[in-house]
Amino acid sequence: MNLAEVDTIKRHNLPCLAVIGNDGGWTQILREQVPRFQSSVACLLDICMNLVLQHNDYHTVTDGYGGRGFCIKEKAEISTEIKEAMEW
Repeated sequence: MNLAEVDTIKRHNLPCLAVIGNDGGWTQILREQVPRFQSSVACLLDICMNLVLQHNDYHTVTDGYGGRGFCIKEKAEISTEIKEAMEW
């Protein structure tokens, strides 16, 4: 899912609940890039130097489209936050 799809969801007034796992690193990109290019430079993550991407509040992106995002930091919050999101 990307930002253009959030725009489409809003324009067509579609009900949608998206769950984004944020591990603070683009490991999906890294996993494919390093073997292919022998470098992690394009994903700004270098395991050898212990550099990681800054944490971004992805849940706030929907605010710009009139939606609402929720941030779950603890396992105990999952049920409550999902329920609140479904009722919103």
